[in-house]
Amino acid sequence: MDWLPYDLKGELISLIATDYYVGVTANAGNYMNLMRFTDSLGEIPEDTGLKVHRYHWAAHGKVENIVKEGGRIFLRAFAKQNIPVSKSYRKAVRVAGWLK
Repeated sequence: MDWLPYDLKGELISLIATDYYVGVTANAGNYMNLMRFTDSLGEIPEDTGLKVHRYHWAAHGKVENIVKEGGRIFLRAFAKQNIPVSKSYRKAVRVAGWLK
């Protein structure tokens, strides 16, 4: 991800798509970039993490626990953010070992 500022090039935690921007959360901080979500996912090695929602991606090893609220499932990441898991991605999340 060459477009990230040098001081944010650390371990990725999550990506979120908002309109035409991609929000990046890394252990070194947060950053927003004007680009398509699918393009940003294409720059990340597949074994680094998992797309868990239409607009959300989470890194392996950065999920602290699972939060269930009224039938909805969220991944709690190290950045203290709740990342939603959509129904269509639950099987992939379960296969990754994040859901039991």
